[in-house]
Amino acid sequence: MGWNNQISNGGELTFMYLYNQTKLISSKQLDEKINTKKRTKYIISYNLGYNIGYLTQATSGITFKFGRLYLSNWATDLFNQLNTVSQIIADENEKEMNLNNSKKQYELYLFVNISPALTLYNGSLHGGISDTKYRLPYWETGFINAQGRVGPAWTTKYHSLAIYYAIKTPEMWNSYKRLHSWGGASLSFYWK
Repeated sequence: MGWNNQISNGGELTFMYLYNQTKLISSKQLDEKINTKKRTKYIISYNLGYNIGYLTQATSGITFKFGRLYLSNWATDLFNQLNTVSQIIADENEKEMNLNNSKKQYELYLFVNISPALTLYNGSLHGGISDTKYRLPYWETGFINAQGRVGPAWTTKYHSLAIYYAIKTPEMWNSYKRLHSWGGASLSFYWK
């Protein structure tokens, strides 16, 4: 019946706390990541995280990047800029990893990301706290699902552009279940 009937027809207070940790898989690259001049042909990283709130779930994932890359930019997530900024500039001991570093050169690469998730509660499917007319019964919820993205990306000192194709497994395990797929572009600009 549409979004208006999913989160208590609007007006309900919602919140979500998110935690995410990303690490390089290659120990050699991990030792060299502070070197902003170090160029590489590939970067493989994994992440673990969880959300608590209107979306309560545990997530994991792996990201492959192939092309012209710099280790100083290994943590960049083209689709979550707030998370990316906090990852890259939070550590004062690694000031050279700042997004606006004048030494940063362009990157051109292909990325592949696969992220499975275990979802315990989804406000858009299960309804909110107050009385909601339309709720999906828990036994019809796809508690285990996954999504993936693939595409080319180009980054410079001041911007990033990614064109991608995404796919997601069904969120409902009933007669309405379907595989979701979409494409898009993400364009971000950074200012000092």
